[in-house]
Amino acid sequence: MPRVLELLSACTEDDQSFCMNGICSYHRELNTPTCRCHKDYTGERCQHLLLDSHTEEGPEKFIAIGVGILLLIGGTMGVLYCCIKKRCDTGFTGERCAHSELVFQPMSKGYILLTVMCTVLFLTALAITFYFFYKWYVGFLF
Repeated sequence: MPRVLELLSACTEDDQSFCMNGICSYHRELNTPTCRCHKDYTGERCQHLLLDSHTEEGPEKFIAIGVGILLLIGGTMGVLYCCIKKRCDTGFTGERCAHSELVFQPMSKGYILLTVMCTVLFLTALAITFYFFYKWYVGFLF
C-alpha cells in the first residue's frame, strides 16, 4: 500500500464539518484533518471558490501584432524590390548595362542602406513578436 494512503484515514465525527467544499481526511503524522477539495474550490478548508476570469484584451496586443505584421511586410517588400530591380548581367555595368567591365562592382550606398534598414526592421519585428509572445505565455501559465 502506498505510504500516502497509510497516513490518511477518515475524519472523526467532530472533524466532518472541517472541510467546507471537499472530503475530509485525517493525517496521522500531522495530527490534523486535511481536505481534498471539490472541483473549482481551493484553500486549506476548501473555502475559496475559483472563479474563471475573462478579461478584455487590451489594445496593446493588437497594436503590437499590427506593427509586427507591417514591419514584416515592409521588410519583405524591400527584399523583393532589391531582387526584382533590374540588374546587369555579369561583366556589364551602367544604367542600361552597356558598359563592359570585368571588375567587381561593390553595392551602391542605396542598396547597403536598404539592406541595413530591412534587417533592422525585421529584427525589431522579431523582438516585438517574441516579447509579446513571452508576456502571453507567462500570463497563460499563471
